[in-house]
Order: sequence, then structure tokens, then C-alpha cells
Amino acid sequence: MRSIGLAELLVIAGILALLFGGRRISALMGALGRRLRDTFDQAKWIYESIGGSEEEALKAEARVGEKLAARMRESYPPDPDQGAQERLRRLGAKLTAQAGNREFHFQVVTAPFANAFALPGGYVFVTRPLLDACRGDDGMLAFYLGHEMGHIRLRHAAERYAAEAVLKAVAARAAFVAELLSKGYSREQEREADLEGLRLARQAGYDPRAAVRAMRAIEQAGEAAGWREYLSTHPPMRDRIATLEREAART
Repeated sequence: MRSIGLAELLVIAGILALLFGGRRISALMGALGRRLRDTFDQAKWIYESIGGSEEEALKAEARVGEKLAARMRESYPPDPDQGAQERLRRLGAKLTAQAGNREFHFQVVTAPFANAFALPGGYVFVTRPLLDACRGDDGMLAFYLGHEMGHIRLRHAAERYAAEAVLKAVAARAAFVAELLSKGYSREQEREADLEGLRLARQAGYDPRAAVRAMRAIEQAGEAAGWREYLSTHPPMRDRIATLEREAART
């Protein structure tokens, strides 16, 4: 098939402008430009995470994370309860002090389900139902936050993004193998984040057994309304609880 030349592209653009008007074309091109910039930023983030310096990787991650965080707030607005926001910031600051030279941002968002989200660039979001489920147990909340911080510190988002690109290519010929690889990869990430969350909470002065309480609370809730979202994005609890019990028992 012959490629389209510049002159033909200009003619097509002119026809589109006549049919739809300049404003719509401008909006279309603006949306296309934003999509291309997002794709470029994501590609640069993955590249710097794999082969760049620590400083370059963090800068690239921050650019992607800021955009994703803005979209997150559009979907799930911040909770107006300033007491809840302050509690999350206070706990987050104690954990951040144990997390090395990284900056984190914590926010409670409104949503009808219990879950927490880690985005590149240090953005951690907790839904109000998950916060309420912790009640007065700051140790449980510290573990949930530490778990999400672990995903960020261990760069799981970049790993998963890169792995999915490879798995899509594999899936074309070996869908079953790709599915097994994808599931195993996710389980390993969750295990690492669990251990990192317990470590951060312990170092921040919280009872490490709170990590077990946090997992048992989810297990006991089962698939009751409000917890299905969390359970759908995390592996089964039995092995995770056993691992956390062993780790919490260590002095």
C-alpha cells in the first residue's frame, strides 16, 4: 500500500476543517497531542527505570504519576473530612521517614468500595471504606499504607507495565503460558509489597502483628459488599497471612 504524502495530508486536513469546523479539529489535534505526550512520558519512565540513573528514573516517574493522580482524583474525589485526611497524612509521614529518600503523597478519596492504590511518583490513595474498616487501629492502616508504598519503592508499576508489553506479544502464540506468567508475576509483587509494608510499619513503631490483623479483616469480610474490589485486585489471603505471621514473629 502506498503511503500518503504531505500534500495529501494537507488536503485531508482541509476537508476535515470544512466538514467539522476549526474548533473541533483543534480539539481533536489537542487530544491526540496529549495522548502522544502521555505515551512518550510512559515510555521514558519505563526506559529510565530500567537503564537510567536513580535521579532520571525518579523524574520520569514523577511526570507520569502526577498525570495519573489527577485522573484518579477526577474519578474518585478527595474526601471532604479533614480529620480523616490529617490522620492519613500523619501516619504517612511516619512511614515516609523510614522509606529513604522518597517523597510520598497520601489522600483519602470517596468511593463505594474498600481499596488502596499506589501510583508512580509516590501517590497513595485510600478509599473511605478501607479507612473506616481500620477504625482506631493505626497499625492496620499503617500496614495498608506501607504495602502501597512498597509497590512504589520496588517499582512494581514499571515492572508490570513492561511485563505486560512482553506478555501481549507472547499471548499471540501462547495465551495459556502468558496467563500463568502474568498471574505468578502479580502474586510475587504482592508478596514483596506485604513484606515491605510490614517492615515499614514495624520501623515506624507499629505492632507488626497489625499486618496479620489487616489481612484477617479482609479474609473474614470475604466478598461482602465493599470488599469485592480489593479482593479482585489481590491474590488469595491464606498464603499471605501465613507469610506475615512468620515475619511478624521475628524480633
